[in-house]
Amino acid sequence: MKLRSTQAAAIGPPLFVATVWAIGLSDMIMRSLFALVLATAAPCLGQTTPVTRLAVPVQFHTLSNGLRVVLSPDTSVPLARVGVYYAAGPRRETPGRGGFAHLFEHLMFEGSPQLGPGEFFTLVTGAGGRFGARTLYDFTKYNVTIPSHALELVLWAEADRMRGLRIDQQRLDAVRATVKNEVRQQAFNRPYGRFVWIDVAEVAQTRWENAHSIGGETPDGSMADLDSATVADAENFYRNYYSPANAVLVVQGDINPSRVLEQIQRLFGTIPPRPVAPMLPIEEPRQVAEKRATRVDPNAPRPAIAISSRGATPGCTARWSRSATSPKPSTAASAPGTAACTP
Repeated sequence: MKLRSTQAAAIGPPLFVATVWAIGLSDMIMRSLFALVLATAAPCLGQTTPVTRLAVPVQFHTLSNGLRVVLSPDTSVPLARVGVYYAAGPRRETPGRGGFAHLFEHLMFEGSPQLGPGEFFTLVTGAGGRFGARTLYDFTKYNVTIPSHALELVLWAEADRMRGLRIDQQRLDAVRATVKNEVRQQAFNRPYGRFVWIDVAEVAQTRWENAHSIGGETPDGSMADLDSATVADAENFYRNYYSPANAVLVVQGDINPSRVLEQIQRLFGTIPPRPVAPMLPIEEPRQVAEKRATRVDPNAPRPAIAISSRGATPGCTARWSRSATSPKPSTAASAPGTAACTP
């Protein structure tokens, strides 16, 4: 098994650093940079006492099938945390298929080659662990916290559902109904449900990839994209985006990095590589005038206002992510403020 490995003493929590390093995610970048500022700001503020820099041991590896692996040992408690990040957020969706990333957050628990529907839950909780999942604009994440002696069991389960899913009409219909109900509860049936994180994007962004809702619903309450989804559509989305080369595996906690890397190579390294569908352009045109919009929320007891401003361009953000989190020092990173980084 050929793999590329690098070790580094990273600044900032390893899960944040790993995600930025591997996928280049804007919201995670800011958190990592914030940790960097906290770790280095004291000398700049005139503090004369010695400062102890926070150094978190982190190893970066890449398997031959493209899976990126981040290991960070911390033996303070006998727990291990596994995070799998797929670059399969709503910005990877195509018009007519809004809400698929969120749909897959749920479909991933509906069975894999060796696990039946719901058995992932039983496996984790039966070993004394807990789990979670979340869809964000750039990626979908799955995380498990488990007693360290049960770590290999969780790695096996995650490898199994990266290898394949059980998708049929019955499971798709059941998950679709669950997702639609969740969207209604979180967006339309409570006060300010789409305010601010959905409403503002729909007004401020121009490209559909950036402006449409994570849930796939439209402001009038329609979820037509989810209603029209077929089993073939779901299989295509999984094949295009849930491949090893489009994922990051992070293991942090009470671990022996060498032993865990051997387990990862054995369990994940045999998953066949699959090509990743190219990402559609998401660059926004330069905004030259103020935008204003209003929306009536029948559940809201009083008015609310939101103000947003344009940040750096995606290209500039990517350079910041590389310079802040690359396992090797970067000498080619461009500073913000250049022409390419103009908001």
